[in-house]
Amino acid sequence: MELFLDGAFTPKDGQIAPKTKGDGLTLLWAGRIVTQKGLPIALRAVAACSKKEVRMVVAGTGETEDAMKGLARSLGLEDRVTFLGRVSPEAMAALFDRCDALIFTSLREAFGTVILEAAGRGLPVIGLNHQGLRAFVPDAASVKVEPGSLPQMVRGFADACDCLAADPQRLRSMSEAALQFASEQTAERRAVSMLHFYEELLSGPAGRVLT
Repeated sequence: MELFLDGAFTPKDGQIAPKTKGDGLTLLWAGRIVTQKGLPIALRAVAACSKKEVRMVVAGTGETEDAMKGLARSLGLEDRVTFLGRVSPEAMAALFDRCDALIFTSLREAFGTVILEAAGRGLPVIGLNHQGLRAFVPDAASVKVEPGSLPQMVRGFADACDCLAADPQRLRSMSEAALQFASEQTAERRAVSMLHFYEELLSGPAGRVLT
């Protein structure tokens, strides 16, 4: 995984193509390594993938970092998961260009900024079907895993990764959809979207009670 360590990557400038070859998939997990971000789900999912060409890069630091490195070792993921530590914004942009998909396992987060950043570089997201991901990210640009018990979520993420690793055409289509989604997230468009949301809320039963 040395290619992720030197920071000398060439951005794709919007050109979409799967970045791995054959039955492979390189996932990016990015954020603070703390309990609520759910990194154990991602690690266990990679270990549970039937396709051992599924790899993951972890960008970030945090209070549970040492524990997560220990979990990765116990799962036998030394050759498939790389912990990069803190990554600069410049290196982060290049990192997006060398990964295939963002894996987003946050358990309590309205909407992760990293989702938009990744989508803007053509990365679809694999995440839990709740909160902001469920409400805002189109299905064409994401694989949404139903929340449940830890084994259920691990299995859901593993199945999603296996499916994308085996289907480069689907990955390409989702990358294009991610770019389209990101291009629509201007301040003006988000304001219009929120206005429509409040109009629908006020026209519903709860809104009629309030008025």
